[in-house]
Amino acid sequence: MSKNFKYIPLHFVYDVKSDGTRKARLVARGNVIKSPLYSNVVKTESVRTLMTLAAKLKLQVITGDVGGAYLNAPCAEMVWTHPLDEYGLPIKDTEYVYVILRYLYGLNSGASSWWIHFASTLRDLGFTSSTADDNVWIKPRYNDQRKLCGYDYIIVHVDDFMILAKDAESYMVKLQQRYKIDYIVLNCLPWDGYTSHAAWKTRVSTLRTHISSASTIHGAYTFRLRYTRRPKG
Repeated sequence: MSKNFKYIPLHFVYDVKSDGTRKARLVARGNVIKSPLYSNVVKTESVRTLMTLAAKLKLQVITGDVGGAYLNAPCAEMVWTHPLDEYGLPIKDTEYVYVILRYLYGLNSGASSWWIHFASTLRDLGFTSSTADDNVWIKPRYNDQRKLCGYDYIIVHVDDFMILAKDAESYMVKLQQRYKIDYIVLNCLPWDGYTSHAAWKTRVSTLRTHISSASTIHGAYTFRLRYTRRPKG
């Protein structure tokens, strides 16, 4: 084994989910390589703002969870390990050595590599990251006359994501061609449920920032947003 490779121990983590499903995950037992950490996640206000927009524009909303997300990202760290007892091989037998080619949970730069990998997938689907929030992805939507009429959105939070679009299911089908995904179709609250004066005023400001980002990238698209005080009683 090359001296450039570092040994890292592995172990299994077992769990029983609330529905009785038994789960086992192979994880790295601590990091032996120093590398930059990256745990960028979507801003809470971005989620609230886009859920508000989805209710207003009657967008379809689907949430998804990518199973074994890190395993989809090629491992840039040069690490190796011995097989575990569960494999039925002598754990100290140097004849058997495993080189880790895909990221495992527990490796230091796994989150960063998964984010880069999934970002590449979203770009392939035509989405562009918002300058206001790296984890809000925007795609322009055109009508039959090829005129810009709106935007579709995907929000990313590590291995979880949310699609807000006129035809969210079409994006889900494309993502399922690449990943194993569990998903749920959500029903937004009625528009009135989002329109309290203080909350909506804040979300209008956030939304304008996202729209400004999209307009800079995709060209001009204008619509008016107005908030009003809810009537008393």
